[in-house]
Amino acid sequence: MTPDEITSFLSHSKNKSQNDVLRILFKKRTTVDGIIIREKDFEDLKDKNFWRVVFIKDIPLWKDTRNTNLSRIFNGRDFKKLAHANLDLSPSFEG
Repeated sequence: MTPDEITSFLSHSKNKSQNDVLRILFKKRTTVDGIIIREKDFEDLKDKNFWRVVFIKDIPLWKDTRNTNLSRIFNGRDFKKLAHANLDLSPSFEG
């Protein structure tokens, strides 16, 4: 996908707040569920079609720490399609 296609999806999606999990389908690797995060280097990476993704298993820790080491950088050219994963990340309360 091109940077314009990805930014268009992000700007028209609920992911503006970085709360919605995306399903990222790749051309040559397995699908990833996670969030694309906007850190200080977001614009620089976007210009080169690179995207910082936090996998679903690391999202709770990332929300607490904002540690960018929990993310991986992917080339947008390898993306086949973006979709909403429709997963609920809200904490569950028992009691």
